[in-house]
Amino acid sequence: MNAELDATVGPILKVYADRAGVVITNTDGDEPGVAMNLYRFAKTIGLKPVLAGNLKGMIDPYRTPDTQREFAEKYHQKPKMITSFADGTKLSMETTVLANATGFRVGKLGLTAIGLTEGVQFDQVNGAGFAGVNLSNYSAIAVASSFGGMLTSAELSALIARSAAIASFVNAGGGLLALAECFPASGFCLANNMSASDVLFGFVPVPVSSVATSAPYALTAAGQALFPTLTDPDVNDPTHNSFGEIGGLTVVDRDQSGRGAPTTLAGFVRINDNGFESEVPAPATALLFGAGLLALAGLRRR
Repeated sequence: MNAELDATVGPILKVYADRAGVVITNTDGDEPGVAMNLYRFAKTIGLKPVLAGNLKGMIDPYRTPDTQREFAEKYHQKPKMITSFADGTKLSMETTVLANATGFRVGKLGLTAIGLTEGVQFDQVNGAGFAGVNLSNYSAIAVASSFGGMLTSAELSALIARSAAIASFVNAGGGLLALAECFPASGFCLANNMSASDVLFGFVPVPVSSVATSAPYALTAAGQALFPTLTDPDVNDPTHNSFGEIGGLTVVDRDQSGRGAPTTLAGFVRINDNGFESEVPAPATALLFGAGLLALAGLRRR
Protein backbone atom coordinates (compact mmCIF):
# COMPACT_ATOMS: atom_id res chain seq x y z
CA MET A 1 0.00 0.00 0.00
CA ASN A 2 3.06 2.29 0.24
CA ALA A 3 3.69 3.54 -3.30
CA GLU A 4 6.72 5.60 -2.24
CA LEU A 5 8.46 2.54 -0.77
CA ASP A 6 7.49 0.36 -3.72
CA ALA A 7 8.63 2.94 -6.28
CA THR A 8 12.00 3.34 -4.57
CA VAL A 9 13.06 -0.18 -3.57
CA GLY A 10 10.25 -2.38 -4.95
CA PRO A 11 12.47 -4.25 -7.44
CA ILE A 12 14.96 -5.04 -4.64
CA LEU A 13 12.18 -6.30 -2.36
CA LYS A 14 10.91 -8.45 -5.25
CA VAL A 15 14.30 -10.21 -5.47
CA TYR A 16 14.24 -11.01 -1.77
CA ALA A 17 10.61 -12.12 -1.93
CA ASP A 18 11.39 -14.53 -4.77
CA ARG A 19 14.31 -15.97 -2.80
CA ALA A 20 12.03 -16.51 0.21
CA GLY A 21 9.24 -18.04 -1.86
CA VAL A 22 6.72 -15.34 -0.92
CA VAL A 23 4.75 -12.76 -2.90
CA ILE A 24 5.21 -9.01 -2.68
CA THR A 25 2.46 -7.06 -4.38
CA ASN A 26 0.79 -3.68 -4.53
CA THR A 27 -2.91 -3.02 -4.00
CA ASP A 28 -5.77 -3.93 -6.34
CA GLY A 29 -8.84 -1.80 -6.85
CA ASP A 30 -6.86 1.43 -7.20
CA GLU A 31 -3.78 2.63 -9.05
CA PRO A 32 -1.35 1.28 -10.02
CA GLY A 33 -3.11 -2.10 -9.60
CA VAL A 34 -5.95 -1.21 -11.98
CA ALA A 35 -3.53 -0.22 -14.75
CA MET A 36 -1.56 -3.42 -14.15
CA ASN A 37 -4.76 -5.44 -14.56
CA LEU A 38 -5.38 -3.74 -17.92
CA TYR A 39 -1.80 -4.53 -18.94
CA ARG A 40 -2.28 -8.22 -18.05
CA PHE A 41 -5.64 -8.34 -19.83
CA ALA A 42 -4.13 -6.91 -23.02
CA LYS A 43 -1.41 -9.58 -22.95
CA THR A 44 -3.98 -12.31 -22.25
CA ILE A 45 -5.93 -11.54 -25.45
CA GLY A 46 -2.76 -11.65 -27.53
CA LEU A 47 -1.83 -7.98 -27.69
CA LYS A 48 1.65 -6.62 -27.03
CA PRO A 49 1.49 -3.53 -24.78
CA VAL A 50 4.12 -0.98 -25.78
CA LEU A 51 3.38 1.69 -23.19
CA ALA A 52 1.40 2.23 -20.03
CA GLY A 53 0.43 5.32 -18.13
CA ASN A 54 -2.18 7.13 -16.11
CA LEU A 55 -3.91 10.28 -17.35
CA LYS A 56 -5.32 12.81 -14.92
CA GLY A 57 -7.09 15.99 -15.97
CA MET A 58 -6.40 17.89 -12.76
CA ILE A 59 -2.57 17.76 -12.73
CA ASP A 60 -1.01 21.18 -12.17
CA PRO A 61 2.73 21.29 -11.30
CA TYR A 62 2.30 24.71 -9.68
CA ARG A 63 -0.01 23.52 -6.89
CA THR A 64 1.29 24.03 -3.34
CA PRO A 65 0.01 23.34 0.20
CA ASP A 66 -1.18 26.95 0.26
CA THR A 67 -3.25 26.60 -2.91
CA GLN A 68 -4.73 23.31 -1.68
CA ARG A 69 -5.32 24.29 1.96
CA GLU A 70 -8.96 25.28 1.58
CA PHE A 71 -9.85 22.08 -0.26
CA ALA A 72 -7.92 19.97 2.26
CA GLU A 73 -9.60 21.57 5.26
CA LYS A 74 -13.03 21.09 3.69
CA TYR A 75 -12.46 17.32 3.59
CA HIS A 76 -10.38 17.11 6.79
CA GLN A 77 -7.20 16.18 4.93
CA LYS A 78 -3.60 17.37 5.14
CA PRO A 79 -2.66 20.12 2.62
CA LYS A 80 0.67 18.45 1.75
CA MET A 81 -1.06 15.16 0.95
CA ILE A 82 -3.69 16.85 -1.22
CA THR A 83 -0.92 18.76 -2.99
CA SER A 84 0.78 15.46 -3.87
CA PHE A 85 -2.42 14.42 -5.66
CA ALA A 86 -2.71 17.67 -7.61
CA ASP A 87 0.92 18.37 -8.56
CA GLY A 88 1.66 14.93 -10.00
CA THR A 89 3.79 13.53 -7.16
CA LYS A 90 1.41 10.69 -6.31
CA LEU A 91 0.85 9.93 -10.00
CA SER A 92 4.61 9.76 -10.58
CA MET A 93 5.04 7.28 -7.74
CA GLU A 94 2.23 5.07 -9.01
CA THR A 95 3.50 5.01 -12.58
CA THR A 96 7.01 4.22 -11.32
CA VAL A 97 5.59 1.14 -9.59
CA LEU A 98 3.86 0.24 -12.85
CA ALA A 99 7.13 0.68 -14.75
CA ASN A 100 8.96 -1.53 -12.26
CA ALA A 101 6.38 -4.26 -12.75
CA THR A 102 6.22 -4.11 -16.56
CA GLY A 103 9.79 -3.21 -17.47
CA PHE A 104 8.70 -0.04 -19.26
CA ARG A 105 10.91 3.01 -19.07
CA VAL A 106 10.18 6.74 -19.32
CA GLY A 107 8.81 7.55 -22.75
CA LYS A 108 10.49 10.20 -24.89
CA LEU A 109 8.93 12.42 -27.49
CA GLY A 110 10.61 13.95 -30.48
CA LEU A 111 13.47 12.07 -32.11
CA THR A 112 12.56 8.67 -30.69
CA ALA A 113 8.96 9.15 -31.81
CA ILE A 114 10.10 9.22 -35.45
CA GLY A 115 12.07 6.00 -35.10
CA LEU A 116 15.57 7.24 -34.29
CA THR A 117 17.66 5.42 -31.69
CA GLU A 118 19.54 7.32 -29.01
CA GLY A 119 23.24 6.55 -29.13
CA VAL A 120 23.00 5.51 -32.78
CA GLN A 121 21.33 8.27 -34.82
CA PHE A 122 21.42 10.92 -32.11
CA ASP A 123 22.81 11.80 -28.70
CA GLN A 124 21.07 13.69 -25.92
CA VAL A 125 22.90 16.10 -23.62
CA ASN A 126 22.11 18.63 -20.91
CA GLY A 127 23.70 22.04 -20.50
CA ALA A 128 26.88 20.73 -18.90
CA GLY A 129 27.25 18.04 -21.55
CA PHE A 130 26.70 20.45 -24.45
CA ALA A 131 29.70 22.50 -23.35
CA GLY A 132 32.05 19.69 -24.36
CA VAL A 133 30.32 18.45 -27.51
CA ASN A 134 32.35 18.39 -30.74
CA LEU A 135 29.71 19.77 -33.10
CA SER A 136 31.61 18.60 -36.17
CA ASN A 137 30.58 15.04 -35.31
CA TYR A 138 26.92 15.88 -35.95
CA SER A 139 24.73 16.94 -38.84
CA ALA A 140 22.10 18.85 -36.86
CA ILE A 141 21.30 20.34 -33.46
CA ALA A 142 17.78 20.05 -32.05
CA VAL A 143 16.89 22.37 -29.16
CA ALA A 144 13.98 21.38 -26.94
CA SER A 145 10.83 23.30 -26.29
CA SER A 146 10.70 24.98 -22.89
CA PHE A 147 7.10 23.79 -22.53
CA GLY A 148 6.72 21.44 -19.58
CA GLY A 149 10.20 22.23 -18.32
CA MET A 150 12.12 20.26 -20.94
CA LEU A 151 14.48 23.11 -21.82
CA THR A 152 16.02 24.57 -18.68
CA SER A 153 17.68 27.87 -17.94
CA ALA A 154 21.03 26.09 -17.59
CA GLU A 155 20.66 24.47 -21.01
CA LEU A 156 19.69 27.76 -22.65
CA SER A 157 22.72 29.40 -21.04
CA ALA A 158 24.95 26.61 -22.38
CA LEU A 159 23.59 27.21 -25.89
CA ILE A 160 24.14 30.96 -25.60
CA ALA A 161 27.71 30.40 -24.38
CA ARG A 162 28.41 28.51 -27.60
CA SER A 163 26.48 30.79 -29.97
CA ALA A 164 29.62 31.48 -32.04
CA ALA A 165 30.27 27.74 -32.39
CA ILE A 166 26.63 27.20 -33.36
CA ALA A 167 26.89 29.91 -36.04
CA SER A 168 30.03 28.27 -37.46
CA PHE A 169 28.29 24.90 -37.39
CA VAL A 170 25.30 26.28 -39.32
CA ASN A 171 27.51 28.11 -41.82
CA ALA A 172 29.42 24.88 -42.49
CA GLY A 173 26.17 23.16 -43.51
CA GLY A 174 24.79 21.92 -40.19
CA GLY A 175 21.07 22.01 -39.42
CA LEU A 176 19.46 23.77 -36.47
CA LEU A 177 15.98 23.06 -35.09
CA ALA A 178 14.78 25.39 -32.31
CA LEU A 179 11.40 24.76 -30.69
CA ALA A 180 9.12 26.89 -28.55
CA GLU A 181 10.63 29.04 -25.82
CA CYS A 182 8.63 31.23 -23.45
CA PHE A 183 8.55 32.54 -19.88
CA PRO A 184 6.61 30.94 -17.01
CA ALA A 185 4.52 34.09 -16.60
CA SER A 186 3.55 34.26 -20.27
CA GLY A 187 0.18 32.66 -19.55
CA PHE A 188 0.26 30.37 -22.58
CA CYS A 189 3.30 28.17 -21.99
CA LEU A 190 4.20 26.23 -18.84
CA ALA A 191 7.93 26.96 -19.00
CA ASN A 192 8.53 26.02 -15.40
CA ASN A 193 12.32 25.66 -15.72
CA MET A 194 12.87 29.08 -17.26
CA SER A 195 13.04 32.50 -15.64
CA ALA A 196 12.28 36.07 -16.64
CA SER A 197 16.01 36.79 -16.89
CA ASP A 198 16.57 34.18 -19.62
CA VAL A 199 17.27 35.50 -23.11
CA LEU A 200 14.95 33.37 -25.20
CA PHE A 201 16.61 32.04 -28.38
CA GLY A 202 19.73 33.93 -27.29
CA PHE A 203 21.94 31.53 -29.24
CA VAL A 204 20.91 33.13 -32.57
CA PRO A 205 21.75 36.75 -33.53
CA VAL A 206 18.17 37.96 -34.04
CA PRO A 207 15.33 38.75 -31.63
CA VAL A 208 12.76 35.96 -31.56
CA SER A 209 9.40 36.57 -29.94
CA SER A 210 6.96 33.87 -28.80
CA VAL A 211 3.26 34.78 -28.84
CA ALA A 212 0.05 33.01 -27.91
CA THR A 213 -1.34 30.87 -30.69
CA SER A 214 -4.74 29.83 -31.99
CA ALA A 215 -5.51 26.69 -34.01
CA PRO A 216 -6.03 25.62 -36.73
CA TYR A 217 -2.86 26.17 -38.76
CA ALA A 218 -2.52 26.54 -42.51
CA LEU A 219 0.48 26.13 -44.80
CA THR A 220 1.61 29.19 -46.71
CA ALA A 221 2.38 29.01 -50.43
CA ALA A 222 6.04 29.64 -49.62
CA GLY A 223 5.99 26.89 -47.00
CA GLN A 224 4.49 24.45 -49.48
CA ALA A 225 7.21 25.33 -51.99
CA LEU A 226 9.93 24.82 -49.38
CA PHE A 227 8.48 21.49 -48.16
CA PRO A 228 6.46 20.04 -51.08
CA THR A 229 5.30 16.94 -49.20
CA LEU A 230 3.79 18.86 -46.26
CA THR A 231 0.03 19.17 -45.92
CA ASP A 232 -2.16 21.13 -43.50
CA PRO A 233 -2.73 18.08 -41.23
CA ASP A 234 1.06 17.81 -40.81
CA VAL A 235 1.22 21.26 -39.20
CA ASN A 236 -1.81 20.81 -36.96
CA ASP A 237 -0.19 18.77 -34.21
CA PRO A 238 -0.35 20.23 -30.67
CA THR A 239 1.39 23.61 -30.69
CA HIS A 240 2.30 25.82 -27.74
CA ASN A 241 3.08 29.15 -29.32
CA SER A 242 3.53 31.09 -32.53
CA PHE A 243 6.32 33.51 -33.45
CA GLY A 244 6.90 37.01 -34.70
CA GLU A 245 8.27 37.47 -38.21
CA ILE A 246 12.02 36.74 -38.51
CA GLY A 247 13.97 38.27 -41.37
CA GLY A 248 15.71 35.77 -43.64
CA LEU A 249 13.33 32.92 -42.80
CA THR A 250 10.27 31.70 -44.70
CA VAL A 251 6.92 31.45 -42.91
CA VAL A 252 5.93 27.80 -43.37
CA ASP A 253 2.52 28.00 -41.70
CA ARG A 254 0.38 30.53 -39.85
CA ASP A 255 -2.15 30.30 -37.07
CA GLN A 256 -5.74 31.50 -37.26
CA SER A 257 -5.57 34.09 -34.49
CA GLY A 258 -6.62 36.90 -36.85
CA ARG A 259 -3.11 38.27 -37.13
CA GLY A 260 -1.86 35.10 -38.87
CA ALA A 261 1.16 34.68 -36.63
CA PRO A 262 3.92 32.41 -37.99
CA THR A 263 3.98 29.02 -36.28
CA THR A 264 6.91 27.51 -38.17
CA LEU A 265 9.73 29.42 -39.88
CA ALA A 266 12.48 27.84 -41.95
CA GLY A 267 15.16 28.66 -44.44
CA PHE A 268 18.52 27.83 -45.97
CA VAL A 269 20.72 30.48 -44.39
CA ARG A 270 24.08 31.59 -43.19
CA ILE A 271 24.37 33.28 -39.79
CA ASN A 272 26.25 36.57 -39.56
CA ASP A 273 26.42 39.34 -36.97
CA ASN A 274 23.30 40.98 -38.39
CA GLY A 275 21.08 37.92 -38.55
CA PHE A 276 20.20 35.32 -41.16
CA GLU A 277 21.39 35.64 -44.75
CA SER A 278 19.42 33.56 -47.25
CA GLU A 279 21.40 31.19 -49.44
CA VAL A 280 20.82 28.39 -51.91
CA PRO A 281 20.07 25.01 -50.28
CA ALA A 282 23.58 23.58 -50.71
CA PRO A 283 25.90 23.77 -48.96
CA ALA A 284 24.08 26.16 -46.61
CA THR A 285 22.06 24.90 -43.70
CA ALA A 286 18.40 24.31 -43.06
CA LEU A 287 17.31 26.36 -40.06
CA LEU A 288 13.89 25.73 -38.57
CA PHE A 289 11.91 27.41 -35.83
CA GLY A 290 8.86 25.45 -34.76
CA ALA A 291 6.61 25.01 -31.77
CA GLY A 292 6.25 21.65 -30.09
CA LEU A 293 7.89 19.04 -27.90
CA LEU A 294 11.25 17.33 -28.14
CA ALA A 295 13.81 15.65 -25.94
CA LEU A 296 16.17 18.03 -24.13
CA ALA A 297 18.96 18.88 -26.55
CA GLY A 298 19.34 16.21 -29.18
CA LEU A 299 22.06 16.11 -31.77
CA ARG A 300 21.81 13.88 -34.78
CA ARG A 301 24.99 11.98 -35.52
CA ARG A 302 26.70 12.34 -38.88
